[in-house]
Amino acid sequence: MQAIEEIVKIGEKGQISLPVKIRESADLKEGDFLLVNEINGIVMIRRIKPEVDALDFFADFGRRIEEAGYDSREKRRKLVDEIKEEVSKKWLKEQS
Repeated sequence: MQAIEEIVKIGEKGQISLPVKIRESADLKEGDFLLVNEINGIVMIRRIKPEVDALDFFADFGRRIEEAGYDSREKRRKLVDEIKEEVSKKWLKEQS
C-alpha cells in the first residue's frame, strides 16, 4: 500500500476538497460520512458508516411525542389516527 499525500487549502467557510487520488483510493463517494478528530494538533479524517438503530429511533420518537403533550395511550392513538388520515388524503390526492 502506497501512501498518498496532497496539500489542500481551507476555504472561507472551513471547507476542504479531498483530492481525486485520495477519494478514489479510499473509495469515497458523495454522501459518505467522515469523522474528523484532532488530537494534539494532528487532524485525522476517516470514513464512517452510520447505522440507524430502529430501537433508538423509536425510543427517541416516543420521548419527543410525550414531551409534546401526548402523554397517554389515548392521546398517542389519536395522534396516529390523525397522521393516518393525513397520509391517506395525500396519497389519494396524488393518485387522482
